[in-house]
Amino acid sequence: MNTKKNKSEENSSWKDLTQFFVANVLAKVGDSVSAKIQKWFNDVKRRTFGALLLLIGLIFVLICVALYVNTFVSEEASWIGYGFVGLLVLSVGYFLSKK
Repeated sequence: MNTKKNKSEENSSWKDLTQFFVANVLAKVGDSVSAKIQKWFNDVKRRTFGALLLLIGLIFVLICVALYVNTFVSEEASWIGYGFVGLLVLSVGYFLSKK
């Protein structure tokens, strides 16, 4: 009877040791994954904010170019500058999306 009791105690201790080891490994893997996800999320936020600022800056520059082109045409044809810049942006966008 003692041998059965000792074997069950040994199995129980191995089971406890295995569970402890697996729990520690899973905890470390979970921490690593959550840290990587947090880093990725912060990187996405930073890049999105940067892209938004670039877009706003590009809009201002394109308006300045359109107004500059308008200085070369008559008062009645002031739409030419905006049309020229619009066509320029459309063509650049088309060529970039084609590649």
